[in-house]
Amino acid sequence: MLEWKKRCKTDVTIVSNRKIWETKCGRYKVIFSQIRYGRGPNGIPDTYYAISLKDGQESIISRHRKKGPAMRACEKYDR
Repeated sequence: MLEWKKRCKTDVTIVSNRKIWETKCGRYKVIFSQIRYGRGPNGIPDTYYAISLKDGQESIISRHRKKGPAMRACEKYDR
């Protein structure tokens, strides 16, 4: 079972607001991306990305609507 850091990092850009949760080992992270523009029925929905960090490269494992399933996807990928 992976151990996650207690607090998330926040990253504010011109296009989006992001929150980043990382594992203590540094091999996985979950990023919550909230797009600032283009909201509404035809806009981009808020998304949680489960990401694997191998050899210094990020690869997206899966996309989710909630944080819990994204963290479970990282744990499943680690097995």
